[in-house]
Amino acid sequence: VYKRQPTTFAVESLFSQNNRPGESGKFEWMVMQNEQASNAYRVMISTGSKGTLDVIRTRSGRDSYVESVEVPGLNDGGEHAISWRQTANGDIEIYLDGASVLKTNDKAFRYGFKYLGLVNHTGDFSVSGVEVLGGS
Repeated sequence: VYKRQPTTFAVESLFSQNNRPGESGKFEWMVMQNEQASNAYRVMISTGSKGTLDVIRTRSGRDSYVESVEVPGLNDGGEHAISWRQTANGDIEIYLDGASVLKTNDKAFRYGFKYLGLVNHTGDFSVSGVEVLGGS
């Protein structure tokens, strides 16, 4: 999806993961500077016996983990809300179901993002809404 996003933005989404308990799945939201996603930030949810949320930076096609946290209970079949907020000074904060689960800082990109991507790597995920908010 093409939508110019500055370095300050918020991505809000509702999702559910419908695998059987213990089955794993991976889903990600990403903001990209180009269609190839060679320069991007990604927020990846991994579910299964141990759920995780990762913030990944892709720069010149190389991935680096910025931060990772455990987030249990995401494959309960219920709907969950994710909110990814990022500021121009590099502050990144992720909320799940209204609770802050990750705070970090990364200043890898000076320029904004042009594209939003959603990728289902494995598992049965449903996304019922995505909203992108941008600032300056």
